[in-house]
Order: sequence, then structure tokens, then C-alpha cells
Amino acid sequence: MNEEAKAAGNVDSTAAQLEMNCRSIADELEAIVDGCAVRNASGDIMATAAIDDFLKNLEGEEKEKFIEWCEENGHIADPAEMNCEDVVAAMVELFDAEEMTTGDYLDDVLDIVYICDAKKEYRSVRVTVAVGGPNIYVDTDEGAVQGYWGGSRAEWHFGRDVRDAIDGHFEDLFNCLP
Repeated sequence: MNEEAKAAGNVDSTAAQLEMNCRSIADELEAIVDGCAVRNASGDIMATAAIDDFLKNLEGEEKEKFIEWCEENGHIADPAEMNCEDVVAAMVELFDAEEMTTGDYLDDVLDIVYICDAKKEYRSVRVTVAVGGPNIYVDTDEGAVQGYWGGSRAEWHFGRDVRDAIDGHFEDLFNCLP
């Protein structure tokens, strides 16, 4: 394989990985805003699908605790049959997880760029969530997670509810600035 072909293959895989990273962050934000995400005891964020997988694969004593909890709370012991609030409640009560809020997720950002109008009133925000390969930003003006890595660029859009939740969080912080 010649060097150009190797470089092209590397760029394609980098672009695909970058898009996957952007989508993953957008999906986490959607789940958090919908109340369907937790931070597990290890500190990892688990959105709806990861929680469902975790609960479906329980074994032994943990599975018995989950079945008992479901019976006490009037649920079938199948995460697919439960609404996300109940699944999150099970994770919090049984497995030392913490329900995630938009603020919990966004309090760990690396940088904040506020966009204001001529009257110095808040309009939107662009927050840095990763740097150094890839660089990833959450931009509420664009309503997207944007990623850059080498010569590759990716973007994954999120819903209006996510934009509003992020803007609400950062507008409150912005209004506290001197």
C-alpha cells in the first residue's frame, strides 16, 4: 500500500471516530436532559442503552436485588418495559449511581466562550469538552457537538430541548459575571 492510500485510510478512520465521538456526546446530552442518565459508582456516564444493557446482564445477587426492587415497585424485571425514570431510580437505589443533570455534566468543561449581543446580553455558548486529539465543542448557537482532529471535522446536532437546557445553565452563570 502506498503512503497516499495509507494516509487516506487513516483520515477516513479518524473522521469516522470523530463523528462517533460527537454523536456519543450528543446522545449523552439528550439522555441527561431527558432524565435518563446516571453516573455509575466508577464515575462513568451511563445513558439509557448502557443502563438497559447493564441491567439485562445482571447475575446472582445483583439480579435478585433488581428483581425484588421491580416487584416492590410494580414493574416487570425487564428494563425495556420500564420508563427511563424508573430505570434511573433502580440504578440510584441499587447500584450507587447518581442521576445526572445538565449542570453535573457541564460543570467539568475545559473552557467556556460566551456569545453575547451588542447589549452584552447572553445569546449562546460554546464549551470545550475535549482537547488534544480530538478537540470537541458543544455549541448552542449551532445546536451541535463539533469535533476537529487533524484535518478531519465532524458535527452531530442535538434537539432544541438540549440547547435550551445548556443555554439555561450557562446563561445563569453568565448573569453572575461582574
